[in-house]
Amino acid sequence: MLLFPKNQVTLYSCEHCGQSVDQSRINAQLQYQFCCQGCEIVWDILKNNSFEKYQKENSVNPKFEWLDKPEYNQEYVQTDSQKGISTVFLYVEGLDCHSCFWTLEKLPELLVGVLLSKVDVQSSVLKIQFAGERTLSSIVSFIESLGYTTHALKDFSNINQLRIKEKRQDLVRLGVAGACAGNAMIYSIANYAGADGVYLTIFHFYSVLFSLPALTYASMPFYKKAWGSLKKGLFNIDLSISLALIIGGSYCIYSSLILNKISYIDSLSMLVFLLLLTRFSLKTAIKKGAITNSFAQFLHSYNTKKLIEKDQTVELPAHKLAPNDQIQVDRNQLIAADGTIEQGETYINESALTGESHPCFKKVNDLVFAGTLNEGAPILVKV
Repeated sequence: MLLFPKNQVTLYSCEHCGQSVDQSRINAQLQYQFCCQGCEIVWDILKNNSFEKYQKENSVNPKFEWLDKPEYNQEYVQTDSQKGISTVFLYVEGLDCHSCFWTLEKLPELLVGVLLSKVDVQSSVLKIQFAGERTLSSIVSFIESLGYTTHALKDFSNINQLRIKEKRQDLVRLGVAGACAGNAMIYSIANYAGADGVYLTIFHFYSVLFSLPALTYASMPFYKKAWGSLKKGLFNIDLSISLALIIGGSYCIYSSLILNKISYIDSLSMLVFLLLLTRFSLKTAIKKGAITNSFAQFLHSYNTKKLIEKDQTVELPAHKLAPNDQIQVDRNQLIAADGTIEQGETYINESALTGESHPCFKKVNDLVFAGTLNEGAPILVKV
C-alpha cells in the first residue's frame, strides 16, 4: 500500500467536529471535550434530541396518509418487489442554498428505512429510495415539517410548471417586500428630518402600516423553515432571521405607535427585501447551472492520482475513474469522486457542499464527496 504519514490527532479532540481542543477548554472531569461552545451545543442537540429521536420517528401528518394508498403507489412509486426497495421522485420547493441540499441528502442518517436521498441541484428533484416499514407518508411528513413543500412526480413533464409556480411566488413576495420597504422609507424620512406633533404620529402609523406586509406575508418562508427546524430541535439561519424580525418588529411597532418614537421599522422592511433578493438570485444561479455546471465541468477534467499497484500511481482525469478504483488525495487537493476512505485520517473542507467552512474530521470507512477539499494528511479513497 501507499506509504504516507497519517494525520495525528491530539489526546483531546472535539467530539463534534474532530478538531483539536485548545488547552484552555479542556476539562478532564468531563467525558467529552469540545473545541468551542457552538460544537458543544450542536452535539448536544444531535445526540440527545435529533438523530436518535428521528431514527425512531415514523409519525405521519394526517393530511399525507393518502400517499400510502395502493392506487397512489402504483402511479407514483416505483417498487422492486425482489429487493423490496421503493423509489419515488419529489419536486421540492424552498431549496435556497447548498445547506438545503445537504440537509435533504442526510435523510438516510435521520430516518431508518431510507436507503438513498439524492438531490438534483438544477431541477430541485429529490430521489428517495426506502424499504422496510418506512412509508412514503412519513418521509413526506418529515420533509414538510422542516419547512419544505413537496410534489410527487409521475414523470418529469410537469417540472417546468412547478418551477414557474415557485418562481412566481418568490417574485410576488420580493415585489411586496420591495414596495413596502420603499413606501415605509418615504414616511420615515419625514420623521428623520424632524417632523413632530400630529405629523410624527401620522407618519409613524403609515410606516408601520406599510411595513407589516413585509414582516408577515413576505417573510413567511423564513418563519416556515424556522418553525420546522424548531420543532425538530435544530438550529438554522432562518431561525435567527425569524427571531430578529419578530423581536425587532414587535419593538418597532411598540416604539412607533405607543411611545411615538423613531423606530427604524423601514430598515427591517428593507432587510427582508434584501434577504429575499439574495436568496432569489442564488436560487436562480443554481437552477441555471451558473455554479453547479461550471464546477461539474471542472471536476470532470480534474486530474487525480489513481493507484495501480502497491506504491505506484498514475494521473488521469476524473471522468476516467470507475467504481472500486483507488485514488490518492494529497494535502490541499480536491477529491475527484465520491468514495470511502481506505487509508489515512484527515480534515475535509465541505464548504462547497454544505456552506460550513469548518473542516470535518474523517477517518477510515468515512464517506467523502467529490468537490470537497482535503486540508489534512494524504488519504487513500475507494471510488
